[in-house]
Amino acid sequence: MTLQSSGQISMSQINTELGRSSTATISLDTAENGGYATINTNSSSRPNSANPAAMSEWYSYNHNASPPCTLIGSYTDHGAIDDTCCYSTGYFNVYGNGTLTLNTTTLYTNNTCTTTVQSQYGTTSLSNSSLGSQQYLEINASSVVTAIDTCSGKSGCF
Repeated sequence: MTLQSSGQISMSQINTELGRSSTATISLDTAENGGYATINTNSSSRPNSANPAAMSEWYSYNHNASPPCTLIGSYTDHGAIDDTCCYSTGYFNVYGNGTLTLNTTTLYTNNTCTTTVQSQYGTTSLSNSSLGSQQYLEINASSVVTAIDTCSGKSGCF
């Protein structure tokens, strides 16, 4: 849960935000330098490591902030896992939070990362050859990337 943007912040709130027990011993300097948990750089507001440490640096800090929603690429949906790379038909933009990571990255069709890539077949494969980046992805019914490969050696659908 994000820390408040004004008013008094307690050390127990910082502990809790960092995923620690609210009663754990804490040093403000150690906390802001990532000694208890790595500071999440995806939080729009976060403490810096400059000394002296200050409680006000923790205003609006969100330890669980997600990476921003960014364009991953333009892909063609094959409708099924088919080990094919298409290069020229039906591209749509695919977005995600951060970099493509197996079994972690969820793919979206909008730039706010709220609408997941859906296929009527449940699982699907996507391919991309934009900007010379020939890439083949497989996603499961939850729109999570389950395979990342190159198009090398796969058949095309020209």
